[in-house]
Amino acid sequence: MQPVTDHFDALDAQRSTTLARSAGVDTLAAPRTATEITDVALRPRQRIGGLDALRGIAALGVLLYHYTSNYQRLFGHRGQPLFSLHWGALGVQLFFIISGFVIFMTLEKTRRPIDFVRSRFARLFPVYWAAIALTLVVLTLFPLAGRHVSPARALVNLTMCQELFGVGHIDPVYWTLQLELCFYAIMLVLFGAGQLRRVEWYLLALVALCELKSYWLPASGPLMMNHPALARVMGRLETLLVLDHIHVFLIGIVLYRIHKQPKVWHVSVIGLCLAHSLMWEPRLDFVMTIVFTAAVYAAARGLLRPLQNPALVFLGLISYSLYLTHQNIGYVVIRAVESKGGSPNVAIAAATVLALLIATALTFCIERPALQFLRPKKA
Repeated sequence: MQPVTDHFDALDAQRSTTLARSAGVDTLAAPRTATEITDVALRPRQRIGGLDALRGIAALGVLLYHYTSNYQRLFGHRGQPLFSLHWGALGVQLFFIISGFVIFMTLEKTRRPIDFVRSRFARLFPVYWAAIALTLVVLTLFPLAGRHVSPARALVNLTMCQELFGVGHIDPVYWTLQLELCFYAIMLVLFGAGQLRRVEWYLLALVALCELKSYWLPASGPLMMNHPALARVMGRLETLLVLDHIHVFLIGIVLYRIHKQPKVWHVSVIGLCLAHSLMWEPRLDFVMTIVFTAAVYAAARGLLRPLQNPALVFLGLISYSLYLTHQNIGYVVIRAVESKGGSPNVAIAAATVLALLIATALTFCIERPALQFLRPKKA
């Protein structure tokens, strides 16, 4: 198995009250402080604030990994950055655990499969398409070595399933989106078949299948190496069934089940998933999976309130748009700043600020309006 190395200060009271009213919040009944009003206005009902904070941490970790360690590996900084955050790439694991938690929570409140499809489409695709268009324009104007883009590739990327068609990503971070989409498809099938109550067993079967595949058909084994066609078929099957990462999605699902109605055997399922990680993943991945599991559990229990400050919650709010657009556009900014004599630290700071601005614009101009317009209306 390959390692995964792929919500600012509170507003003043007047601006916060305006924001709350625009979100449909009764400011007479709403909390009185600026921070509380901002939080109510930005957070949809029944959200778990700790999870938003964790999303923000994960997004920031991935961004800093790309701007420090990964940029150094791909292009080389013109000097030594203040720090290097190699482990930040593992923020993707945290995203997957949160996704398992949230998707099961969503399905429990969903009446019809079509409602789930509409909800996920509204959440994923409009801002994703905007990110593709923006990245295509930026890389066409300011090409990066090894980052080939074209209108044809962008069109295939619109499906979010480009790897299944043998087409590369406009931005390498998109590899996780296809896995998310396949995970949603698996959950949709189980939901449509009325099997959500047995979801752990179905997903454990996929973990077991991954064990068998890793043992009997390793990617580096002679059978795969000598039969490229078989390797391609197995690669697509692994993607469709999310085999390499299904254990972390399952951890998220079980954490939600523990949050709602804990049972003794839930701990055993998490233990099996962690054992799988220990056996097949690098030691750091295993350790961080334990840390992320504990963090999501703590968030669900309301134990991460110190992290629920406006900056992290806001960062979590814009995390999807930030994830979609930060990498290649950030690389262009870093290269431009360093080529003008700026230090790596100044370049990284400039790229981070621009990435946050772009993500904020996409979140409030495209992502959230699309969610309000396209999501199923509650009766």
